[in-house]
Amino acid sequence: MKKRVVILARVSTANQNTDSQLNELKKLIESDGYQLDECIIIDKQESATKDEESKVVKELIQVIETNQIEKIVVFELSRLSRRVEVLENLKALFIKHSISLHCKVEGVFNFNSDTDMSKLIVYDIFKNMCAQEVRIRKERTKRGKDKSASENRFLGGKILYGYDVDDNKNFIINNQEATIIRKLFETYSK
Repeated sequence: MKKRVVILARVSTANQNTDSQLNELKKLIESDGYQLDECIIIDKQESATKDEESKVVKELIQVIETNQIEKIVVFELSRLSRRVEVLENLKALFIKHSISLHCKVEGVFNFNSDTDMSKLIVYDIFKNMCAQEVRIRKERTKRGKDKSASENRFLGGKILYGYDVDDNKNFIINNQEATIIRKLFETYSK
């Protein structure tokens, strides 16, 4: 049977899984009158914020280039990418191949050469919101790290020699190692 629909599910970290996305998207496809044997399922654990095009996007482009796909279904637009340029390139491909993009969260975008300008504007708004989400998350992370650093809290990575970290991520002096460090300083300063 001809594969007409792509179901794309993606999570960003190893401690997540795509099960809930896939279940929702399969129900969505079936309610649209498609059979699951008409679907190609792309199911990945991969971050979408890297500088290069993700494996998910590369795989999706390969599938699109077969000219058999009429619809792509994702849970939300950010599952494709959070990068404006990637989403813009995908939009151009969707238009070129007259592919409908169905985002469970954001809605349906029917792309073809006659696509209503208002639909393109709405897509562009959501595209930019995906990118803004990345900027906000980076800023929150930076603020949290700066706050922890100003409170002399452990931020992760290797613990410096001479210290341990308590349950609250506060540095505490490791007395055994501190003795060695003091001896080194005394020896060096002589």
